[in-house]
Amino acid sequence: MTVSKFESIAQKKGHSAAIAAAMVDPELEVLAVRRGSEGPVELVNRQEYEQLVAGPEGRRVQLVEVVNDQKKLLVLTSEQAVKWGFAKGTPADLPQLAKLAGLEGRQIVEVKPTLSDLLARFFSSGVVVSLLIGAAILALYMELQHPSGVAAGCFLLALGLFFWANYMAGTANALSILMVLLGAVFLAVEIFFFPGFGVTGIIGVVLVGLGLIIARIPPDFFSLPGGGGGGGEGGGYESPEFRWETLGRAVIPVLAGFGLGVLGVAVLMRFFPQLPFLNRLVLTSDLSGAVVTAAGAAGLERPEQLVGRVGAAHTNLRPGGSARFDGKLLDVISDGEWLEAGARVKIVSADSNRIIVRRA
Repeated sequence: MTVSKFESIAQKKGHSAAIAAAMVDPELEVLAVRRGSEGPVELVNRQEYEQLVAGPEGRRVQLVEVVNDQKKLLVLTSEQAVKWGFAKGTPADLPQLAKLAGLEGRQIVEVKPTLSDLLARFFSSGVVVSLLIGAAILALYMELQHPSGVAAGCFLLALGLFFWANYMAGTANALSILMVLLGAVFLAVEIFFFPGFGVTGIIGVVLVGLGLIIARIPPDFFSLPGGGGGGGEGGGYESPEFRWETLGRAVIPVLAGFGLGVLGVAVLMRFFPQLPFLNRLVLTSDLSGAVVTAAGAAGLERPEQLVGRVGAAHTNLRPGGSARFDGKLLDVISDGEWLEAGARVKIVSADSNRIIVRRA
């Protein structure tokens, strides 16, 4: 929106065009002048003042006050807003405000936030959103590694709180939920049918991330300045800085949540068996051989040497679990099919992080 547009709107509202322009253009200087000793005070910019001084009535023009300094956007205090006609007064309470607005004697109803409003505000704040997303990723990882149902419940609870809070805040919508669900489908296909991490997994992560971000963007974010109606008189105005700030409030907590989740998964992968309480979820009852990863397979220089070996599933593989090969338990992941304990399995792929098996 141009300076001239601000000036036009101010004039239609009966306000000073010079002050309105100075609020958006730091190069404009506003001066209060008077023509003659008893004339009314007028607000003009520097160029208009110089034209008045150079005109036929230049000797009668008096400089009363410099309203704002050049090189700074004009910001009015409450007293200045009243002085220059941009406000009717500074009421101390609601009855005074009603009187200034011409509503004296009307019933005043004060609306206070409910408990659900306060909870939604809390759970939709940036820090809590990051924690919820991080907790959801961590719970999903734990459920996939050691299915119990508890971690799955925590995963659903974290996502449920996220979408409920942002829905109450007026940002989450059906599109964001559908994107997250579609991304979850792609991730499920990647985990259960194409183990590894390829195009399907990347698409799933991108869809989930975009869905979570869109769930935090206000619905009018993509509308044009002026309320999308061609910048009419009644439309609002959002500066590019405000839009970037709004986008940042949506994107940064989501990215931070993904970062926390990945960090948490890395910590669990490294210390899971040693952590109190959590180590109870790891199968350690079989003393004939400890559960190891491909990287820790004893007697092998390279994990690839495991490919082709045949063994038996020691636990149900849904899809993660453990299997015994040559008397040693290994952490494995089924190649799509869920396998019952005791099923014959064959290693089809192995690297430093995972061993992929399928029914032999």
